[in-house]
Amino acid sequence: MKAIFTSSSRLFAAVFLGLSITSCLSDADDSSCSQEVVGSVAVVGGAKTGKVGTPVAVTYTVSIINGCGQFKELREQREANKVYLAPTVRYEGCTCPQVAADYQGTYQFVATQPGQYILNFPNVTKTITDTITIQ
Repeated sequence: MKAIFTSSSRLFAAVFLGLSITSCLSDADDSSCSQEVVGSVAVVGGAKTGKVGTPVAVTYTVSIINGCGQFKELREQREANKVYLAPTVRYEGCTCPQVAADYQGTYQFVATQPGQYILNFPNVTKTITDTITIQ
């Protein structure tokens, strides 16, 4: 299942994430102007089926709201057949160019038993899900 940001959704994401980033005073040192946040996933894609023990590539796109942001990692948490994936974005610097960018990554999903798995990715307005059936 693919989800695509519209212009207004991208603007909303930028405003929401912008407000969540610590603002800095002009006389503050750079160490007080850094923060890690859960990034907003804009698009998810990949195969819908796979086999036990074989990696299934799932592509994802994370929105980064300004020039100080950099993708750090994708964290995974599993609960039965649900997988929660949270991208971490690190913002460093007090003065950032207001240029939005996207990070494109690939997550290798591996199941140890057959079944239907639901991957959950955070988004500013809702959770994006992708379903993979493993045989």
